[in-house]
Amino acid sequence: MYDACICIDHGFYNEFHAAAVRAAREPHKCGECGDVIKPGDRYERVAGKCDGYWFTAKTCLVCARVRDDLFTCGYIYGEVWEGIHEMYCTRYDDEEDDEEDGCMCP
Repeated sequence: MYDACICIDHGFYNEFHAAAVRAAREPHKCGECGDVIKPGDRYERVAGKCDGYWFTAKTCLVCARVRDDLFTCGYIYGEVWEGIHEMYCTRYDDEEDDEEDGCMCP
């Protein structure tokens, strides 16, 4: 098996951040795939400061696992599936219709 690494680096760097896995008390939207995180579901919540701006990100654990496995050298919250799609789907795609090439990206 080969190691995979997809880098997304737009020159943004966190000044600091804190991550925690929590159980949702109310519905949230995953910032990666857009699915609803239902009350009782566990999700990752990250808060921090990047280039002078405060941010929070909520990510379902499926997307967090995919991100952690594939983006070992950097990523931007909200752009994980776009990076995967660009790396693996559009590289071999002759047309714009991704349903025909079997792309499974959300």
